[in-house]
Parts: sequence; C-alpha cells; structure tokens
Amino acid sequence: MVPILVAFLTLATTGIFHTILGTALPAIQVFLGMDTAQTGLFASFAWLGFTAAIFAGGILSDIFEQNLILMLACITVGLSSTFFGFSSLFGLNCLLISLLGAGTGVISSSSSALVMKFYPRKEGLMINIHHFFYGIGAITGPLSMGYVLKQGWDWQWVYRAGGLWMLLLAGILAFQKKQPQIHKRPMIDKSFFTLIREKNLLLLILITLFGCGTYNGVSLWLVSFLKEIRSFPIFQASLGLSLFSAGLAIGRLLSGWLSSKIGNTRVLLLLLSFLSLALLLFLLTTGSAAILGICFMAGLGSSGLYPVALALAGINFPQQSGTTIGILGTSAGIGNMFVPWLMSVVSQGSSLKGGFLIGHFTALIALGLVSLYYGRLNRSEAK
Repeated sequence: MVPILVAFLTLATTGIFHTILGTALPAIQVFLGMDTAQTGLFASFAWLGFTAAIFAGGILSDIFEQNLILMLACITVGLSSTFFGFSSLFGLNCLLISLLGAGTGVISSSSSALVMKFYPRKEGLMINIHHFFYGIGAITGPLSMGYVLKQGWDWQWVYRAGGLWMLLLAGILAFQKKQPQIHKRPMIDKSFFTLIREKNLLLLILITLFGCGTYNGVSLWLVSFLKEIRSFPIFQASLGLSLFSAGLAIGRLLSGWLSSKIGNTRVLLLLLSFLSLALLLFLLTTGSAAILGICFMAGLGSSGLYPVALALAGINFPQQSGTTIGILGTSAGIGNMFVPWLMSVVSQGSSLKGGFLIGHFTALIALGLVSLYYGRLNRSEAK
C-alpha cells in the first residue's frame, strides 16, 4: 500500500534530518559564529518545533485523514529544509530549524498512527519495524553529511536535497484516494483530560522524557565528543555516529522481535540497562576501536525506547492511539530539548565529558523508573 510505504519513507527521512544536525553542528557553529551554549540553544529550537507539533499531529490524526496530515508535514519539512542555511542570520535559521523540527514531529505522530491503524494488535512489532526505517535514515544521514564535509562542500546541500525529496513525497500523497475515517472526536474532550491523569501514561511520559532525551543528547553531541575529547578526525567521528545509528536500526528489529516473545516491559528494562552501561563505558574507555564499538552498543540501547513506549501506550489506550502518540511524542520532544541543552551548559563550564556524565545520569533516572514500576507496567500489558 502506497500510504504505508510513504509513511516508512518519511520516517526514514526524519531519521536523516535528526542526525545530520549533529554531524553538521561544528560547521553550522562556525557558519553562525556560535559558542557551545549558543549551539545547544540553537539545536533546542529544532526540538522546540518537534515538541510543539508532535502532540498536535497525534490529535489531528485521530480527527482527520492521516494522509492529509502527513502530506502537509512533508511540505513544511521540504520548504524549511530547502531554505535553511541560505542566510547567516541567527534568528532566521532558528525559525527555519524550528519549522523543520515541527514538520518531523507531525510526521512522527501521523505516520505512527497510520501504521497502527492498518496493523491493530501488532503494535510492538509494526511500530518497531516502522522505526527501523528511521534507523536506516539515521545511518545514511551522518555518512552523507560526513562525506560532504570531508570533500569540503557546503553542508547546506544535504539539507536542500532532503527538502526536495520531502516535497516529492508530498506530491505522491496528494494523488492518493481519500480514506474513510473510522471515528471522529472533538480536538479536546473529557476523555482527553481523563487520559492524561492515568498513572500508566504518566509513568510512560517520564520514562520517554528521560530515555529519549538521553538518546538525543548522545546523538547530537557524539560527533563533537569524539572530535574534541577523543581527537577523532571528522569522518571517523561521523562513522561513530553512523555506527550508533546502525545499532539503532538493528536494535529496533531485535526489539520488535523480542517484544513479541518476552513482552514490551521487559524489552524496555533491557534497553535502558544497556544504554546506561554504554554511557558509563564512554566515560571510561579511551581506545579508538573500543569507542566505535561502544557507539554501536549505545545505539542498541537507545533503539527501541520510543517505539516500545508507544506500543505500551497503544496497548493500554487502544481507542486513543493518535492522542497517546502525540502525548508521548511531546514528552520525548521536551526531553530532546532539555537533556541536550543541559549537556551543553555543563560542557560549556567543563568539557563534553561532563556533558556525557549528565546523559548517563538521565539514563539512570529512566532505568530507575522502569525498575521501580516494572510490576505495574508488566501487569497492564498482560491484561
């Protein structure tokens, strides 16, 4: 089915956009004349847009046709990406990166709702497969941007190529037949306010905030960490991010398979344990080959955090899948802004090694929440 294929491709391209920012960050920092704290603030604008839009995208996907919402998001990403970096004005580029982030937020929620709609009762498996495509894009992005920078070309060309590709996908969606909506609800109703008071959802919100925030902080600052702390050349540092993304992609397939065998709650506990260990090893290991292996390990630990949380939310609240996707996406977006920003502030005062220590601490918070409430989540999943 064409809409499902486009949903997979748009999320793959979202993976590209989310990872090329980290690879291009040193070059963008020079282009805009930013210090470390300003760079962290700039990157947070992308996740500000993501956070503001993913919630709206989830609710709109419960009300309107998902194809239409996905098409509008592709247009937003396409235009903002194409014009990003044309000017060196800091404010203008902050606006464009915010719009780009907003588009990817709507893509994340609307495409996930579309997949859940077509594959009910297979949430854990299909959402992980869906996000496997994100991992493929996350592998391709750093390698492409790293190659462009190695050749001495402008980083803007990768964004422009991605923008044109998203406009093409929007054109494909424009020619798809309208699909009937199973149900329509008011944008905010009583069930929404009941939903956000559910203890299991509040728990998943906190786990998503700290877990995804840690993942994004590592993804954003990994290339800079490898360059400044471990003295890697740019292409080798980009390779580290691609290995992280490779672990992300492979881990999502493994997470999907394990979810169908041992349950989503156990997978979530295993992933956070693996991520916490990897971040500890980042701080202790100095060998180049070992660090590249740890990059892959960290990607494995990060891989299924968001998809598994979405699956648990879908299992707990099947009638409001779009809204719960939006709520968890918002919490992920808040974490994606807060944790990288906090890492940048600490790094500005000390070094990026201190920033990665903060990432390790936030991963431990998420792990502690899952461990403390493991029985509750496991019982709700088994019902």
